[in-house]
Amino acid sequence: MAGRRRGDVPVLWRDRCAARGIAFHQLAGRLRAAGHPVRLADHALSAVAAQAGRFAPGAPIAHALHLPVAPYEALLRAAALRAGAERASADFVDAEIAANGIVERLTLADGTAVQPWLVLDCSGTDARIASRTSPASEDWSGWLPCDRTHAETVPAQGAPPPYTQVDAQDTGWTATWPLDGADVRLTCSIGGTGKPFHAARRVEAWRGNCVALGAAAGLLEPLHPTTLTLLLRSLAQLIQLWPAGPQAPVEATAFNRTAAGAYRRARLPDRALCRGRSRRRAVGRPPRSIATRTAGRQTRSVCGARAVADV
Repeated sequence: MAGRRRGDVPVLWRDRCAARGIAFHQLAGRLRAAGHPVRLADHALSAVAAQAGRFAPGAPIAHALHLPVAPYEALLRAAALRAGAERASADFVDAEIAANGIVERLTLADGTAVQPWLVLDCSGTDARIASRTSPASEDWSGWLPCDRTHAETVPAQGAPPPYTQVDAQDTGWTATWPLDGADVRLTCSIGGTGKPFHAARRVEAWRGNCVALGAAAGLLEPLHPTTLTLLLRSLAQLIQLWPAGPQAPVEATAFNRTAAGAYRRARLPDRALCRGRSRRRAVGRPPRSIATRTAGRQTRSVCGARAVADV
């Protein structure tokens, strides 16, 4: 949820309406071109609520949940076990992979050998199996140049706000959100300290009988929690295309086409923030450095948060 004080605009605007089939942002653009100041935040319920520091669970406000990772993982694991899944106690060691991408055997640390029918690679950016079955990737660092991320938990300052705060830095971004009485702060930057990552998308998330999911399939700048949304969409698509055997080229092609479109659409908000005022340049041209893009741009107060993007 994002809100702004007078004179500011929302970074992301999702509440929308249409008049006679015309999207609201197009009407707003026409009014702006005619010289009428129009703030999208004045017409977005979520932005108005955040601006007032208010939120109601039953209200028709688009929102997300802040969940601690460990309990959420335990909840999902317990649900899977109740549904009949079996958990291996030994770690994964190696995989035997045929030339066509079929994973023929998985070897665990205790010597157990598994002949998989379908492999879901959820090993994060390491992509321990998908990086071998489908090594080709689409590099997005030209548009999303940040390559380091650092997370920390700090004491909360006052009552938790009903929104996530995002600040622009000279070399990246810092997002802060309240969780369990504290503030979780995630910094994404070009160089410096932190865990390295690379903004990219795996060209074939599904190849052979291995399907890359989550960060194993692609990674954006972690400015927004898009990874979980993309994962859930990929799982829903996989269920619809569940194969009848290890080799399913038709299903894999359909899955890869849908996944590629979803990742490219998810990339747009981050790319728009990075481009800022330079977004009028030709589509496809990599932007300048973040330090150059943010130079001289004023950040504005947003109910205690700050925003840098124009909408």
